[in-house]
Amino acid sequence: MKTIIVTVILSSVIFGCSEKEVLVEEKDTSEETSITEKAEMPEEIKFIECMGEIRVPPTSNVSLHSPIGGIVKLMDIHEGMPVKKGQTLATLEHIDVIRIQENYLKSKNQLAFWTQEYARKKELYEGNAIPKREFQEVETAYNAEKVNFKSLQQQVGLLGISESKLGKGEIVKSLRIVAPVNGFVTEILVNNGMYLGQDTEIFKIIEDEEKHVVLQVFADGIGSVQIGQKILFQVTGSDKTYESTVRFIGKSVNEMSNTVHVHGELPPNQKDLIVGTKVFGKIQLDQGETIVLK
Repeated sequence: MKTIIVTVILSSVIFGCSEKEVLVEEKDTSEETSITEKAEMPEEIKFIECMGEIRVPPTSNVSLHSPIGGIVKLMDIHEGMPVKKGQTLATLEHIDVIRIQENYLKSKNQLAFWTQEYARKKELYEGNAIPKREFQEVETAYNAEKVNFKSLQQQVGLLGISESKLGKGEIVKSLRIVAPVNGFVTEILVNNGMYLGQDTEIFKIIEDEEKHVVLQVFADGIGSVQIGQKILFQVTGSDKTYESTVRFIGKSVNEMSNTVHVHGELPPNQKDLIVGTKVFGKIQLDQGETIVLK
């Protein structure tokens, strides 16, 4: 009888390596011979293991502040709630809101007056009907009112007040705090009825349409990482495997952890991946090979 012992090395990309022996028996009527043969080894798959987390670009983290001091009134908003761009999240009331609109309308009328007066005095001055000093006084008043109106116009715009409606005499008593993007409310930092000073942070919103995975690769292995390599990762506490591709490689080393950030691109609409979730990932170094996470 001839006995063939085949040794096969099985690699597991998540749980290390294991070795298994397969015993094959074959009868030989002429003579019994014991032969040990080594099976041809498959090409080893090379990869880098690393930890990381799900993130969004800095531009997708939005903070909303009060543009002016006032009493805040919150709408029916809760943390984790989806919001749409332009949706009213809160209102802000203060007497200064009314005063700014009042000053805007007064300045607009004043500017109209000085514009006409300036044109009239200029014509008289050019015809030598009035002295230069009289014309210069009107010119100075006209230019000063232009600056004043422009300033008030900018203030009205920053407060989100419609100039067209204000021009029709429609004065609002409160300001709307609206969502600038589609996303989710992650934090509500004030209470209903609080007085907020100017530039007080009210909400934090995250726009999670551009989520990506950021892995921390040790500096001594970053030279093997290239753009376009495959990333397979799992969220902590889950067996589900996600696939990504190396898109950006950091150019600086974190002195505390001695790691470099590697950014992996994700397909759109990965709704089940929550920003900030920790992940365990593997970056495949050999192109063309396949890694299976079990």
